[in-house]
Amino acid sequence: MKKYFYYEIFERNGNYEYTHKGVTSFVPEECELSPEEWIEDRAKTFYSEGKKEIVGNNVYYWHFGELVTRNDGIKEITKEEYEVLRKFL
Repeated sequence: MKKYFYYEIFERNGNYEYTHKGVTSFVPEECELSPEEWIEDRAKTFYSEGKKEIVGNNVYYWHFGELVTRNDGIKEITKEEYEVLRKFL
């Protein structure tokens, strides 16, 4: 059964900080990764294969030595929420 997810990825680029928001859908039984593993991999490879750094309870990925990304979470949502959000994100 297809499931729907909302996710956020944090980015720091110099003095600027952004939150990238998005939605995705997949059939968990057909995927090699769990939703939590998928979002972590997405943060890790957002710009390139990021170099991992752990600070406290947070895992950051450095890209090109200048940009940093972090998995800010993934949450299961309904199909109706997915259909609305995908139009705006």
